[in-house]
Amino acid sequence: MMVQAEQPAVWKQEFARLSYEWEKVYSYGDAAGMCTDGVILNRIRQELLEIREKLDAMEDEHGLTVPPEVSESFMACVDKIRAEAQCAVQEYLAMEEYRYVQVILPKLTPKQKQDSHAMEISGKVMRLAEALAEDNLVVLREYGSPGMLTGLIIETAKKLQGLPLKPTAVPEKRQEDQQEDWQVESFEACDGKITVENIPDYDVIYERRFGSYENLCRDWDRFIEKYREFITKETLLLERTYDDPAVTDAEHCLYDICMSVREDCPLTNRAKIQGGKCIVYHFQGHAKQIYAAYQTIFLVWLPKVSYELDATKSLFDIYHEVDSETLYMELDICVPVK
Repeated sequence: MMVQAEQPAVWKQEFARLSYEWEKVYSYGDAAGMCTDGVILNRIRQELLEIREKLDAMEDEHGLTVPPEVSESFMACVDKIRAEAQCAVQEYLAMEEYRYVQVILPKLTPKQKQDSHAMEISGKVMRLAEALAEDNLVVLREYGSPGMLTGLIIETAKKLQGLPLKPTAVPEKRQEDQQEDWQVESFEACDGKITVENIPDYDVIYERRFGSYENLCRDWDRFIEKYREFITKETLLLERTYDDPAVTDAEHCLYDICMSVREDCPLTNRAKIQGGKCIVYHFQGHAKQIYAAYQTIFLVWLPKVSYELDATKSLFDIYHEVDSETLYMELDICVPVK
């Protein structure tokens, strides 16, 4: 009978513990969880309901309140998660060691890739970048803490130094074409094409690609055909590129092709491209000259002005005119600054 008498107190103590756990997850999230906070919160809520039912059956006047049900997609601290993940991605992509790993990766044998963990490191960074574009908050929280992969990237780069590599031939004509097309402009010429603007945020649908930027024209044709029903007079075509083909192997570059949509668009492959203060390079020319424009912005123009890159946001292009036959195009290269 003593046990029977103590039961309500025991259940109330467990109810208090679970209530505290619910409040903690609701406010700070569950970093160890492999699902959304909403799923965890509702599991805790179900346990609380069961305890209250037990107490009701004992005719105990407990006065306990169960928290409300939340959306399964709920995540705590979403702004912090996104900001930290954005910083982490920018940090990794800017590291010389990471760029070195990306350059060497295609030249490694399967055993070298496994022993050095080069493929693993590349995959983790790419997965984080993809999660950022997809706004996958669970993955961002798990892998998005700044510095989490820094040591592994540095260690992997050291392992790769001195390894015998497979030769990768580059056609001589292609090298000559690159030298001709990649000539940077003077500061004065570049400055005349740049304005500083406050760019709005864009809700977009997107598809991610991993390969050569030379495939962009083909990828864009397929993308536009696939989503033609969502194109209106207000639609903008945008693009995000993440790799420098002079550093990353040309066949292993990451890029997103995007199209602006209304907020009520029913598709799930959606993301938000953050605008804000940007330097905008107004490009007019052929596709093969875009790389030189980027090099001019970063190597010639930015070092001579007072603006700093905003590492919390991604660079993006906005297309205004494209001739699919000649590949002449007019677009804005938008570089977030502060």
